[in-house]
Amino acid sequence: MKSIYGLMTDIGNGNELMYDLGLWETEEAAGAYLKQELGHASGIWVEALVINDALSDNLDLDGDEMALCSQCGIEYNEADIIIIDDQDVCINCEPAFKENMPG
Repeated sequence: MKSIYGLMTDIGNGNELMYDLGLWETEEAAGAYLKQELGHASGIWVEALVINDALSDNLDLDGDEMALCSQCGIEYNEADIIIIDDQDVCINCEPAFKENMPG
């Protein structure tokens, strides 16, 4: 789980994320944007949003490591390959592969 920060407002029947203004990694950055860009507006505040971050912190996205999907034959970044029954399966082929698995 990871926390990001966004700007919220009360629309009358509940709080709403002002997603079109952006999201920030720190509360301080979101607060600075609010103060600089919306300093005269009222009813807007910074709030933490908890998201499920599927990427691990130690994932190396800049690496040149590629893996070949055993189903479609296309090379993908290793982060997009899932090993199922000792076979490399890309995220695009995974649903069909699992659906056609025996047993």
